[in-house]
Amino acid sequence: MNTAITCLTFLCAVSSSFAQPTWRTLDYSRRLDSQLTADRDSAERASLEQATRSRGFVPERTVSAARLRHKPPAKALAAFVHGMQFAGQGSPKKSVAEFEKAVQLDPEFSEAIGNLGVQYLTLGLVEKAATQLRRAIQVDAATSTHHANLALVLMLLHELPEAELEAKTALALDPASSRAHYLLGCLLTQRQETWHSAQEHLRFAAEEFPDAHAALADLYAASGEDALAAAESDLYRRAQSGQIRQKQSGHSKKSSGS
Repeated sequence: MNTAITCLTFLCAVSSSFAQPTWRTLDYSRRLDSQLTADRDSAERASLEQATRSRGFVPERTVSAARLRHKPPAKALAAFVHGMQFAGQGSPKKSVAEFEKAVQLDPEFSEAIGNLGVQYLTLGLVEKAATQLRRAIQVDAATSTHHANLALVLMLLHELPEAELEAKTALALDPASSRAHYLLGCLLTQRQETWHSAQEHLRFAAEEFPDAHAALADLYAASGEDALAAAESDLYRRAQSGQIRQKQSGHSKKSSGS
């Protein structure tokens, strides 16, 4: 149906940015500071944080007990940080090399494994991304982000039943995850008997992912609820207009600053 196409088209177009890297909380950042080699001064750390945050790499709300207990060796940790830095700079090949190094040094380093999968996805290596994300889940099944990222990859591979299971697991582990709500909402549009649940998840995700409004408009139209469909279409158009104005404003600021 049109709704499934709307969701899948959006996810195919933005898959590399929709996938979320696994990062760490403030406590981990402090441990990072203590374990990194002496030549990484505060300016370098500030540069890393700025680069990663500018591309949407933000600390997760929750961290699993397995991740908190795990203490990667200093060299693996340094490679991980370099990988995050290259990812933040938009250099996926260099990022992959660093994450591969981190995983080789520490095969139980779930964040490095998961981020390796994300960077493979960025490079369009979807099968490799799936392999690494499954491996990350084997090491740490309690991290929502691993499951959400795998759900996305499985959608791209058209393995929809397994993708739905992973999206549900991601949501169970982090009920506030807009990404997990969006993914599950998209997957539930595949069957008419789950349209109502799909609407609930898409409404939750719409503030962060405005394309959910377009999917909702398709769902309401298919259900014969024309007024609601029109309202969602209007919300989608407004969100798109807002994004365009925001981009134009950003370009204007860059031009005036140069």
